[in-house]
Amino acid sequence: MSEQAREQTNLQETVTKVERLMDLALDKAATDEESRTAALTAVQILREAKLVLVSPADLERAKKAIDGATAIARSAKKKAQEKMILGVALGFFGSQYVGR
Repeated sequence: MSEQAREQTNLQETVTKVERLMDLALDKAATDEESRTAALTAVQILREAKLVLVSPADLERAKKAIDGATAIARSAKKKAQEKMILGVALGFFGSQYVGR
């Protein structure tokens, strides 16, 4: 398994774990202590993994921005220009979420 595939698997496992903890935190059958512990653990995992929560609207804007950047990059005459355009566009988009 490649390093990238391993990272993707770890990320998926982390997201699944956080989702389960969030479900437990909101479970009406859970005690207050269980709910608090689950919520705190979920937040700690999010912080440790440096995951960022994004609203569906922001995610949709990101997809459109990436699609636009990809279309512009593909119109470039050289592969190096394509990579540069994508890098600038994605860097700009990423900078919009720093500090949120």
